[in-house]
Order: sequence, then structure tokens, then C-alpha cells
Amino acid sequence: MGGNKVAKNGGYFFEPTVISGVTSDMEIAQEELFSPISTFFKFETEDEAVKAANDTSMGLASYTFTKNVDRIWRLFENLEAGMIGLNTGRFYSNPT
Repeated sequence: MGGNKVAKNGGYFFEPTVISGVTSDMEIAQEELFSPISTFFKFETEDEAVKAANDTSMGLASYTFTKNVDRIWRLFENLEAGMIGLNTGRFYSNPT
């Protein structure tokens, strides 16, 4: 969904894009993207999801969305990322 060129500002941008059906062997799964692209991977178990999330050379941030408190703590302990977002797509910094 999306991925079309945006004509505004000379056409150097494209609209936010969602890509499904991505597998770990695809280039888009191996490279760090600096664009409005979101990819989705299917998984059956929590362990599969954690393994996939940790199978990257980047590891800047991970995001998790769940209502299960036990899962929250397991993910905090098992995800290998600089920042972990819980039920949000944003990180906030409060210097006070």
C-alpha cells in the first residue's frame, strides 16, 4: 500500500508505504531504511518474533504492542535494542 511518487516539491518524495509478505532473505529486511516504509513479518510464536527482531546488525529501537504484562517483561529482557517502545511508536525525552 502506498509507495507512489509525490509530485509536490519536485517529486523527490514518495508516500508512506506498507509492505507485507516480507521474508528475512529479502534486501529490504537486511538494510536500514530511512524512509516512510513499514514492513510486516508473520510469526507464530513470541520466540520467533524476538529472534527476528534481534537478527539485525542495527538494533537501534524495537517496538512492542501488547496487553499481556508478563509478555512485556519477557520482551524487555529479551529484545536487544538501544530503545524499546511499549505500546507506542514514539520515544519521549524529559530532561527534568
